[in-house]
Amino acid sequence: MQKKLLKTNNIFYLIISTLLILILVISSCKKDSILMDSNVNLEFSTDTISFDTLYNTIGSVTKQLKVYNHYNQKIKISLIELAKTNSSKYKININGLATNSATDIIIQAKDSLYIFVEITPPTNSDIVLIKDSIIFTINGNKQDVKLIAYGMDVHHIKEKTIKNTNWTNQKPYLIYNDLIVEKNNTLTIEKGTKIYFKRNTRLIVNGNLIIEGTLDQPVKMQGERLEDIYYDVPGQWVGIQLTKHSKVHNINYAHILNAIIGIQADSLENNSGQLSINNTIIEHMSSSGIYAKASKIIANNCLIDDCGQFAIILTLGGNYEFYHCTIANYWRNSFREYPSVFILQRNVSNTVESQNASSALFGNCIIDGNLSTEVILYQLNHSIYNVVFNNCVLKIDDNSNINQNMLNSCLKNIDLNFIDYKTYNFRLENNSQAIDLGDINITKKYDNLLHDIDGVERLINNKSDIGVYETIINY
Repeated sequence: MQKKLLKTNNIFYLIISTLLILILVISSCKKDSILMDSNVNLEFSTDTISFDTLYNTIGSVTKQLKVYNHYNQKIKISLIELAKTNSSKYKININGLATNSATDIIIQAKDSLYIFVEITPPTNSDIVLIKDSIIFTINGNKQDVKLIAYGMDVHHIKEKTIKNTNWTNQKPYLIYNDLIVEKNNTLTIEKGTKIYFKRNTRLIVNGNLIIEGTLDQPVKMQGERLEDIYYDVPGQWVGIQLTKHSKVHNINYAHILNAIIGIQADSLENNSGQLSINNTIIEHMSSSGIYAKASKIIANNCLIDDCGQFAIILTLGGNYEFYHCTIANYWRNSFREYPSVFILQRNVSNTVESQNASSALFGNCIIDGNLSTEVILYQLNHSIYNVVFNNCVLKIDDNSNINQNMLNSCLKNIDLNFIDYKTYNFRLENNSQAIDLGDINITKKYDNLLHDIDGVERLINNKSDIGVYETIINY
């Protein structure tokens, strides 16, 4: 009986062992076989590979794409290729082979494949969008991963100082280091010129700065990242610094974007210097739009918006005139505690006589934003500062220190009805209270005020709007 039972157990173990071997063999065969199901899909580490902005002579970084086989069987990719094949600006490397296409690529079960992607630097002088895709064909199905880059051909400016220099609009300029215009020398920038700054760089002017933009061809100065996602990102470069050694600065039709401080003016008036700035947009600053100390500035038809601290800060005296400007600060990247316009006067020696006569005049201007007060005058040590607002719209509360004697024909705390401040469109809706309330004598003060920043004629029906934009209404 015992022998019979032992024999039965041996037979049972033999059957089990045989079955296990068969299962392992079948499993192994299955694993070694190629999955031919028409519903097979690859998985990718990303569906889009994007490159930073590219400039000529600077090679791109190498991007990595991982292709996954999550199945329990091998898969065969019958074709991997660039959509634009031989005309593509992109280069791919598949399994260590540099090629624009490869066939019959096997990925083992539960394994993956690496593909490396580069792009040839562009030769266009205008910003171009370079698109392509990597196409995968498996069991008759096609899948793709998109390739996207922006790029252009530029002048590479690596000098640290320049003398009398003219920049033309033939192709853009990429600034690598702090660039200094030497004392008694002039940098002239032609209409339509585009200037891109690397991070932590600035334009320092010890001489003169002349920007000759026009309505149709403004001069653009901004950070080097040109992808759409960066268009309103602040702090991408330091900004323009007009030093106490500098003299005459004329800025016409410029777009100064994405810096820390758009324009910093230091003691221009004390050195017989002056900044004239017309038809210019300064926006997306992590700190301030205009930061002036003891300087002389005349600004006409300017838009200053989206600043992390001040849109305009005027300190230690000086003489300032702002006409038909819209200063609208709806900053939303972080908490902002400072007003759009901050005027600080400090008498250093504690005697009024030691100070130059200081003044700040705003005419036909809008000063608005998302704080309860957007204008503050702060006076120290018995200083004297002549501040006047003529025919302006201001957002102020009791903390602003702006008294009624400073306000002539002004409106306070009204809904201006901007078209869309969230997209930085500060044109006025047809029902805005700022329409037709400008002082026409202010509009006639300078010829460049007779048209708004868009070139729209003011003084239609002998009236003008407050702010940088004139609203066209069919009466």
